[in-house]
Amino acid sequence: MLLPNATITLTGAVVSFVLYLVISTFYTSIRNAKKAGKLRCEEPPFEKNRWPLGIDNLLRSLAADRNHQFPVDLIKRFDELGCHTYRYQVLGGFFQTSLTVKTTLAMLILLIRKEQETIGRQIPGISNTC
Repeated sequence: MLLPNATITLTGAVVSFVLYLVISTFYTSIRNAKKAGKLRCEEPPFEKNRWPLGIDNLLRSLAADRNHQFPVDLIKRFDELGCHTYRYQVLGGFFQTSLTVKTTLAMLILLIRKEQETIGRQIPGISNTC
């Protein structure tokens, strides 16, 4: 008798959590899209891959690092794409990189805020109002 009740409760909890994740992801996506539209932001261009999962870009980066030419290779990538901020995919993960100071600072501020929220600690010299 106790096992079926625990199973039903556990199943309900798992379904509720999955539903929460889906709704919160959807809501966050909509909120970010509205904010980006208000600020007139555009998506940066995407670096195309020749091989699946961006393996060619990973091998290119590893070769440049091995030859101590990574900064030079990164500048070549910026020149090839014709912009200072771009998105790329490596091993199924999507990333963004930027050369402009303003965009880099904005990305760092977002990362620091996220870290403060998840860890729950204050970083000296960084205010939560920026």
